[in-house]
Amino acid sequence: MRTERAFVASLADLAGATPLVEIPLASDRPRARVLAKCEQYNPTGSLKDRLAPALLAEAQRAGCTSLVVASSGNLAVALAMLAARAKLPITAVLPATVPIEMRQLCALYRAKVVLSDPEQQLRGAVSRAHAIASETPGAHVLSPFDGFDPHAVYAE
Repeated sequence: MRTERAFVASLADLAGATPLVEIPLASDRPRARVLAKCEQYNPTGSLKDRLAPALLAEAQRAGCTSLVVASSGNLAVALAMLAARAKLPITAVLPATVPIEMRQLCALYRAKVVLSDPEQQLRGAVSRAHAIASETPGAHVLSPFDGFDPHAVYAE
C-alpha cells in the first residue's frame, strides 16, 4: 500500500520517521502481529538518527554554542548532520580505529574530526571530548550516557 508523502524542509526532519513493516508468520500465536521498524531509512542510515535530535535540543536549551561528541561513528555522523543544519560547530572525537568512511561522513557535514588513541577505544574518545569541551568556551559534550534517558527517545 502506497501513501502520499509530504515534503520536508530538511533531512533532519526525517529522523525517526521510518516505516513499520508487518512480518507475517513471524509468530506462532494466531493473533500476534509482528512489526519491524526499518531504521535503515533514517537520513544517515542509523538508529542513532533518532537519538541525535534530542541530544542537540538538550544542548541548545542549555545555551551551548559549540558541540563535542565522542562516538564510534554513527552518533557522530547523525549529530554532525544536525549541527550543520543548526549552524553550530561540532567536534567529533573518534577512536583512530573508526573506519575512514565514518570520518569522511563527519567531515562532509563540516565536523572537525579528532582521532583519539586507538588503544583506549571509546573510553579514550570520551576523555578527549571532555578535555576539548573544557578548553572551548560554550562547548557541551553530547552524550547519551550522562544523565540522558535514551529509552524515552526510542520509545517514541
